Parts: sequence; C-alpha cells; structure tokens
Amino acid sequence: MTIISGNQFGEFSIPLAFGNRYFILEPSAAGLQVSVFLDQGGAIPVFEILKNEPIGNPSSHVINSLPGILVTNDNAKKQIYHLQVGHEVVVKFRLENETDFIVHFSKDKIQAGGVTLGNNSFQGVVGVVVHPNGAVGIGGALPKSLLHLFG
Repeated sequence: MTIISGNQFGEFSIPLAFGNRYFILEPSAAGLQVSVFLDQGGAIPVFEILKNEPIGNPSSHVINSLPGILVTNDNAKKQIYHLQVGHEVVVKFRLENETDFIVHFSKDKIQAGGVTLGNNSFQGVVGVVVHPNGAVGIGGALPKSLLHLFG
C-alpha cells in the first residue's frame, strides 16, 4: 500500500489520469517522484517522464522547462501538460477549449479543480481522472491493456 497526499492506494499508485496518460506518484527521500506513461492501446506503454526525468519518445515532445517539465504534442506546437515537482506536485493540463486545469498534490490532499480528496482509499482504480473537456471523475478504471503491468 502506498500513501499519496493523504490517500491510500492499494494495487498501484496511480492517483491521476488525463485522457490516456497515467501519472504514477511514488514517495522518495526528496519528496515525490512522478512517472507518466501514455497508453496507446498496445502491450507496452510509452513513458514521457520517468522518476521526474523527461524521456524521449515518438509520441510527444518532452523538455525540461523552468519550472518543471513541459509536454507538448509531437510537433511541439500544442501544450498537453506542464509538471512541477518539489515538496508538492502541480500539474497544469491544457484542455480542449485551450484553458488550463490544475491538479495539486500536497502533503495531505489532492485538489483537482473544485474536487478535494483526503483520507480516501483506492483499491485497483485510478484516483482522479481529468477528461480533456475538463470533467473530473473519481475512482477511474485502468484500461485492461495495462492491468498486466500491475498484476
């Protein structure tokens, strides 16, 4: 079991999904480490960020930017999200309507838009799901194509 921002995660510690991107948060001596992978429906996901470090991949453009890591589409023209990792984690998503949606992981809670989560238990589901249109869901399913990675 992993505790992330005051919430317990059982089978896997994926507290956030955005479209087909999944954010793994892990405790470390320096705070939190974030890895982000993109599910393209295949057997192997494509990592964009691995333990707070940008990873080159054929699906997106990932660069260190001050402050944090910027992920854009593969031709680097449209922002998908911006990640800041420190004592807390902040993710700023660019929605379909070109507005920003911010998710904030602090010591004791997760804030996603107007939703605040603290002291919850998630077993076999993703904590918060942000849809590209800005809708927010709680307890989203991990796609079957990815379950084998955590089983």
